[in-house]
Amino acid sequence: MATATQGTPAVGWDGHLLLLHRSEAERGDAVAEWVRHGLESDERVIYAERPEESPERSLLGVLHQRGLDTSTAVDEGRLVVLPVGDFYPREGQAALVDRALDEGFRRVRLSAEARVALSKVAQDDYEHYEDAMDVLCATRPVSALCQYDQGSTTGWWLRRATGSHLGGLRETQLRSTPAESGLCLVGSVDLSNDRVLEAVLQQATGPHGEPGAANPEDDLLWLDVRDLDFIDVAGCRALARSTERFRRGGGGVVLVAPKPVVDRTLHLMGVDEMPGVAVVTGRP
Repeated sequence: MATATQGTPAVGWDGHLLLLHRSEAERGDAVAEWVRHGLESDERVIYAERPEESPERSLLGVLHQRGLDTSTAVDEGRLVVLPVGDFYPREGQAALVDRALDEGFRRVRLSAEARVALSKVAQDDYEHYEDAMDVLCATRPVSALCQYDQGSTTGWWLRRATGSHLGGLRETQLRSTPAESGLCLVGSVDLSNDRVLEAVLQQATGPHGEPGAANPEDDLLWLDVRDLDFIDVAGCRALARSTERFRRGGGGVVLVAPKPVVDRTLHLMGVDEMPGVAVVTGRP
């Protein structure tokens, strides 16, 4: 067996992120950290909001409650709050990015709540914007924070949301970052978020669970779990369910460098003996 030698990529606030929040307080804390990171890096932060939003839920209200003085950033154009319609222009959000870059900003941040966006944008159009944002974050100096309420993001909608943000999940307990031929999973999985893990892995192995989607060369999905602190029975079952079709079709799942407590659970649940699953101490 090989030994893990490289650390897990940092789980920060850059890239195309899915904030899957369970409460308004949790949403506000995460949004504030995301905005703070952008302002400290002299980026332009653009946020979508309804004009009728209550003061306590408005972006400036949320930031004020958490001790962020935004008056200078607003005056300097580093923090911009737009109506939803202006945040989703017909010509695409690349236009917002281009204007900011032309004004001298080196990077741009974009954020909106899914429920707010869907109050003004048709669902099909919103899905198109999500797909375009994935490309924009991969090819331009852009980071995006897409905010979804976990209680109402279930079933197909959860799979769709995670599929657009595979390497950028920011859930209460579980986070993901991209890794070569797979994902790094950070945090913990239990009965409260096993469906989130299931949705992530379903999308990572392809929308139909077909081999080749995760890695066209060898049909392997590598899951770096060295920073996964805990997984319970529900999490193991979610892992098995979400990859079953992929594995039946000849695909393989490699769990890399689990901590002893995680390794013990995987062994007790027989995950390491399932067809198409390998547990290794590091990347060969």
